[in-house]
Amino acid sequence: MSFRCFLAVAAALLLFQGPLTIRAAAAAPLFHTCSNAAKNSTASGRYDVALSSLLGYLRDQTPRNDGFALGSLGSSLRDRPYGVALCRGDASAADCRSCVGNATAEILRRCPSDKSAAIWYDGCTVRYSDSDFFGRVDDRVRFYLINTANASDAASFDGKLRELMGRLAREAAYVAPRMFAEGVIEEEEKKLYGLVECSRDLGSGECKKCVGEAIGQLPRCCGGKVGGQVVGGSCRIRYEVYPFLAAGFKS
Repeated sequence: MSFRCFLAVAAALLLFQGPLTIRAAAAAPLFHTCSNAAKNSTASGRYDVALSSLLGYLRDQTPRNDGFALGSLGSSLRDRPYGVALCRGDASAADCRSCVGNATAEILRRCPSDKSAAIWYDGCTVRYSDSDFFGRVDDRVRFYLINTANASDAASFDGKLRELMGRLAREAAYVAPRMFAEGVIEEEEKKLYGLVECSRDLGSGECKKCVGEAIGQLPRCCGGKVGGQVVGGSCRIRYEVYPFLAAGFKS
């Protein structure tokens, strides 16, 4: 699967009635993409060595660094990979470690000969490339996860959803130090839960842009649906009518 702009709609999510604990290490990835760009045969050995070291660094540092790490390694530009790992803001250090460990192993298994790749789990994301992508919004890949159940009053529901997501987008971009915001809003005597998260290599303006584009996709993917996610390389948004953050998480 190439690194090109496309949309993928995943199967419906199951509903749960209580808070969730992230167990991404034992779960299958939500999605992955490989560049299909073959490495230069002369430099591929050096690139592979550098990539292995970089993924080891991300695996080690992400849970130690509040769920985020980035870096690049290599003796020259031809053999230097750039990588980012981000754990969801409500993940514990133990769950973050498990998720990133699983992701760094699985991304190499699924994309063994690629210069660039990305893999998403419910609890974390790992990306790498032979080009420096730090600080830039990656909108080449975006996918959806939807709950196919319909809201009883779609217009009212979607209005509350826009209100909630707009508030969380501003908080993630300009207030929250980890660019992770979660919240709840009342909808017809029920609660609507949401989260917004950006990769922490982005600045506030880039975060707001990324999240704004994701929110703009909601009518297309998820209009009138009681749950959904829009996930990309640099940010993700999610909403549900049940609590879905990790058990015991306090913002």
